[in-house]
Amino acid sequence: MAAKEASRLRISFLQPSRAPYRIALLQELMPSYQIKIYYVAGAHDPNRVWETQELTGVESLDPPHWTVVLGGKRFTFSPRAARDASRDADVVVICTNILEFPTYLMAAIFAKLQRIPVLCLVTIGQDYDFFRSGGKLSKYANILLRSLLGLLVKLSDFAICYSKSGVREAKSWGVAGVTSSQYYPLEAEYGPENMLPSLHLRKEHTVELTACIIGYISPRKGITEFLEARRRLNLEDRLNIIIAGPLPAGDAFIQELKNSSWKNVNFIGSVGTAEKAKLFQQVDIMLFPTLHDSWGYVANEAMYAGVPVIASPHSEAAKDLIRHDDNGWVYADDAGLLNAFEQAANPEKLREVSLAARRSAVAFNGQALDAWRFAIAAVAKKGGS
Repeated sequence: MAAKEASRLRISFLQPSRAPYRIALLQELMPSYQIKIYYVAGAHDPNRVWETQELTGVESLDPPHWTVVLGGKRFTFSPRAARDASRDADVVVICTNILEFPTYLMAAIFAKLQRIPVLCLVTIGQDYDFFRSGGKLSKYANILLRSLLGLLVKLSDFAICYSKSGVREAKSWGVAGVTSSQYYPLEAEYGPENMLPSLHLRKEHTVELTACIIGYISPRKGITEFLEARRRLNLEDRLNIIIAGPLPAGDAFIQELKNSSWKNVNFIGSVGTAEKAKLFQQVDIMLFPTLHDSWGYVANEAMYAGVPVIASPHSEAAKDLIRHDDNGWVYADDAGLLNAFEQAANPEKLREVSLAARRSAVAFNGQALDAWRFAIAAVAKKGGS
């Protein structure tokens, strides 16, 4: 394949869904590249109301797929997307998202057979266990998936990674990579024209601080553990919490959580991008008490809006994006959580950290775009050599 100028490169993106952060990223890349998108996850999860964004000006395809349920997980496979992605493309971008793994692996094989360079988006760090039941089957399933991950990465010419952990993952399989993120908050909703008028101003509350928790409401998000710690630390009358996330009827965990006697906790259901932006204007801080997350996109959004994050250490965002006591706080125990709260309750400190959070997120966006452009150029050069 002859080398092409970046402005003429044709790129096929295989990705799971229409998540707003991916749409925002692709919008930034569109002026420089000809982009075709294959959505390979099948039907949208009705609880993910934020995944409704459409991208105009590019060809977006929803190819047919097969579905297999294994170990309680719903895997999808789209042979057509895997085959067609290499047609009329100079670069193929694939993910390491587990649920669509069969499609991505097959797409990489087709691309290599046609000598089309592959850029792999490594979304899974070295310590990520997809099956977490703790039994032997879970152990062997994770070993198998990690082996398949290694094969997928080795079929790639270059890797772009969510996190430093992802870079280590790529390098462990002998593939060069750069640290970045596919996460790029939507400028219109989270930009300074909407956020800065209320930034740095202490919100008027009946309690000391108001915080939000945003995302799926499930045991691994650590919400119960956080609320219990808040009670132990006698913070229920000082910290009001707004919880935004899907509330499907019949979910036993959510019903138990809502029916518990938590004080100053309000469940508001799912929020889309615009509603989330308004929510950030109402709160002082965001809480991210997850027990296990590969990144934690909502931390990017909050910080971009000038809302500092108090996070557990169990996500890559807490390791790579949040700097403790500078642009947010990371706590590992009750003492750390209490210290983070007391720091955030200081108006001057909160203003200082809010400014740092905003600056960090803006810089992170620029670094992410630079990394994507560098990775695309590097992999295209391999294809043209």
